[in-house]
Amino acid sequence: MDLIKLNDGSLEIVADMRDFIDLIDRHLGIEARHWLEEAIDEELTNNLYAEELEREIDDLKEYHRSVMKNIRKHGEKLGKLICEKELNRREISNTVGAIGTITWREMNR
Repeated sequence: MDLIKLNDGSLEIVADMRDFIDLIDRHLGIEARHWLEEAIDEELTNNLYAEELEREIDDLKEYHRSVMKNIRKHGEKLGKLICEKELNRREISNTVGAIGTITWREMNR
């Protein structure tokens, strides 16, 4: 709860935004009240949109991380296969194919 001193010296108690808007209505008029309400609504809308974008970015970061982990897993497997004395060409081909599939899918999202 706040106490606001007006230009005429009178004091008004403002407990919340609704009280403040009513004060504006009484002293500045209905147009000022509507302007403030629209500005508040726009700010709330912008904040909600920003929060939605942040969640979307977080989801994309997590998705990107999972894709990169998957590629890394296949890359490590490929490295081990190449180091073997006897090359398992089928397994190497399958692993390279898996990496190709992942990268193709991501490039065409």
